[in-house]
Amino acid sequence: LGVVTATALMLLRSEPSPPATPPAVPMAVEPAKPAAPPAPTPAPARSVEAPPPPLPPEPKAVGAVRLRRVELRGPAGVKWSTVRGKSLGSGVVTVELPADTRSVIAVDPRRGVRSTLSIGNGRVDYASAPRGKLDLRAFPYAEVFLGSESLGVTPLQPIEVVAGTYAVRFVYKDKEQRRSVALAGGKTERVIVDFR
Repeated sequence: LGVVTATALMLLRSEPSPPATPPAVPMAVEPAKPAAPPAPTPAPARSVEAPPPPLPPEPKAVGAVRLRRVELRGPAGVKWSTVRGKSLGSGVVTVELPADTRSVIAVDPRRGVRSTLSIGNGRVDYASAPRGKLDLRAFPYAEVFLGSESLGVTPLQPIEVVAGTYAVRFVYKDKEQRRSVALAGGKTERVIVDFR
């Protein structure tokens, strides 16, 4: 019995002693938190063009252009324009022109005349435009045209017409002569052509 006890003791001493287990400490368990919703995925950035830089302020006009209404009265075939050639219409029209405009151009294609007419009291009336006389002669004779209008065959009495620059054509048999005649108001212009 003593031998058995001694052997058992020796065996126990020869085995390594198990490591000491620390005493169990109760751990505080946190209650489970609800899962947070996933963070929204940012939308892909749109390419937004930057607004253009502001334009520099325009220089202020020195003395802004003031306009005035002008009534132009003439036959339907008369074409109106500014002195610089801008079309204003034909016949009877009302237009806006710079306040310092003093005259307009009237063109009568039928009579082949271009007249510069003054603006008075906001109105231009072709019927009351300054007039002069054309004294047109041809030897031995000729048919006379103002533009496309035939005045007849010479000899002719002087004809009263609106002052302006005329395209005059003389036709004798198979021959023709052309003249440009500038007629001022209150004046008479004589034109003589000779086909002999």
